[in-house]
Amino acid sequence: MTEPFESSAPNNRQAITAAQVDHLPIIASYARRLGLVGIVNRLVPVEMDVEPGIIVLGMVLDTLSGRSPLSHLESTFEACDRRALFGQEIPASYFSDDTVGRILEHLFNAGTQKIFSALSVSALQRFELSTRHVHFDTTSVNLYGDYLSASGVVVHSRGHDRRRHKRLERELDASLKATKVMEKTNVKKQFFCQADAEAAALDAMAQDTAYHQLKLSVVERPRYGPGRPKNNASRNLVAMEYGLQAQVIEKQHKIARRRKMAGCFVLLSNVAGEGQVSLNWI
Repeated sequence: MTEPFESSAPNNRQAITAAQVDHLPIIASYARRLGLVGIVNRLVPVEMDVEPGIIVLGMVLDTLSGRSPLSHLESTFEACDRRALFGQEIPASYFSDDTVGRILEHLFNAGTQKIFSALSVSALQRFELSTRHVHFDTTSVNLYGDYLSASGVVVHSRGHDRRRHKRLERELDASLKATKVMEKTNVKKQFFCQADAEAAALDAMAQDTAYHQLKLSVVERPRYGPGRPKNNASRNLVAMEYGLQAQVIEKQHKIARRRKMAGCFVLLSNVAGEGQVSLNWI
């Protein structure tokens, strides 16, 4: 709430107003870095005194502060420091339900997908994220228990979130070590019949780790009697035993997919899209 305050200092009596803004100035700062107001103004031409970008920024701020009904935007911003949020002193009447309704109609006519795409690419560029691997697609996501049709920009960036890549490397190392332990355990086993060895190999191969697996094959391990070989180099075969020979194999497809996921993020919009949309027009 905005309340007047009179200073008690001598010769300095003036009305001072205060307003609670919480986290909204931070959001407004990010919006300025993205160029939200300018992009919307450029893509949504209107013959009104109100800038459509200002109204969109107001709706964004309202959504991220608890989301009031659009008909209450005017009263919501009456109690805010509008200069701090919008960079200029604008009347709260700019956010009347009539004005907001007209701006929403202009947004629809201009093409909400086009606006969303422009803002998405601006985010990639302003935060220095790679745009070499970007595609725009439509999918269905579950939000708050309701199935909504959402448009998403999926960004694949090799430099995105190095912590995720480091975590993946740790996971790969742990997977390899666990598989090596399994390998060592299985190659030590000895079997007296080939069928048992084959069954053990199948059982061990089914117990793979997240990113590695064992390829096991049965090998013969002849057991000879004591003494030196005869003159013809033959030895006295006591029994034929069987063992396992192991090879550690990476799950390359799964590792590649995890690397790709570690370097990507998705920007979603609740505006329905249709198929693939090129972003090269920015």
